[in-house]
Amino acid sequence: MSDNKQQSSSASDVNEKQEYIKLKLINENDIEIYLLCKFNTKMIKLMKAFAKETKDNVKSLRFLFRGRYILENDTPKTLKLKDDDIIDIFYEQCG
Repeated sequence: MSDNKQQSSSASDVNEKQEYIKLKLINENDIEIYLLCKFNTKMIKLMKAFAKETKDNVKSLRFLFRGRYILENDTPKTLKLKDDDIIDIFYEQCG
């Protein structure tokens, strides 16, 4: 019985470790920010954190992963992100 408890606790430890993901956000000016977030965190939270750090307006930034625009309601889980994945950030261009 104690073996089952140890196995279940070690399984939950693995789940807790995999619950967080480290992402690298890079903009056009080569400003890099590393963020740690949960798999179910909405990407708007990361977008706002990057905008605050770079003193930009979040609405003037476009976030892409592998050429696909990232939406505010996306999560690392829905985008199938892995540790150390890179998110590219570009400024919106008018005209």
